[in-house]
Amino acid sequence: MTDAALVVGPAAWWHGWGRHDWDRLAGAVVAGHIVECGPQACGGNYPFIDELPDNRYPGFPIAEVRADGSAVITKQPGSGGR
Repeated sequence: MTDAALVVGPAAWWHGWGRHDWDRLAGAVVAGHIVECGPQACGGNYPFIDELPDNRYPGFPIAEVRADGSAVITKQPGSGGR
């Protein structure tokens, strides 16, 4: 079990991927790793910290994983971060 599995498993189930859909699974692993690092992906390591609306709440990312394994990393509006 890895942290990325919390994204890979649901994405594989949702899109009906098989165990040999290597490229799709690899894309989901990358998305899972990015959101596993949570606040780092949307403000925690932002170099211009004074530009953040409130650096106590860096935001929490969401991975929108597509059927081809690509993903968009986003977050809820107003949840902090950048």
